[in-house]
Amino acid sequence: MSLGAQLEQLFEQALEEIRRMPGTGAAALSDSVPTSRFIPRLQLRAALWNRTQATGCKNVTRTVTPEYFRALVVSIVEGRVFQEQDRHCGGEDLMIVNEKLAKRLFPGEQPAGHRVPFSGQVKYAVIGVAADVKNANLTGKDAPEYYLLRRKTPEYGRRRAHILIRSSADPATLAAH
Repeated sequence: MSLGAQLEQLFEQALEEIRRMPGTGAAALSDSVPTSRFIPRLQLRAALWNRTQATGCKNVTRTVTPEYFRALVVSIVEGRVFQEQDRHCGGEDLMIVNEKLAKRLFPGEQPAGHRVPFSGQVKYAVIGVAADVKNANLTGKDAPEYYLLRRKTPEYGRRRAHILIRSSADPATLAAH
């Protein structure tokens, strides 16, 4: 098993343990978090039906597990969030866009249901629109952002994970586990 696969397995086990802790309301994995120093930014070019349109700037991207939005209290203003069953191998490639990116890519349209091509043949289905959040720093402008689903497969093998927890438990109690 590759190092990346071993790490991903460790991250998943830690996530399951955290979810079982008393007081845990939501627990998620993400490759980055808002306002962190590591912010993945990619140029997204989307071919939408019969037109090609670029967003014109770099977009923040995050690869997250389904409870990310609940853990950080990010509202889904249209469509739905990722579901745990979406994470299993063989499922459709899904994405959620923020309001700013939705307005740029789909002006005057409902984003949910559109397919956005990525790196050749892979097309991600837009399933929801998340509220804009401060994703670079607390004083700067919000950037267009999209979220990809973090798969639950050994070959996925991400080497970076932030664990996000929303809990009613005392932080010292959580840390002791």
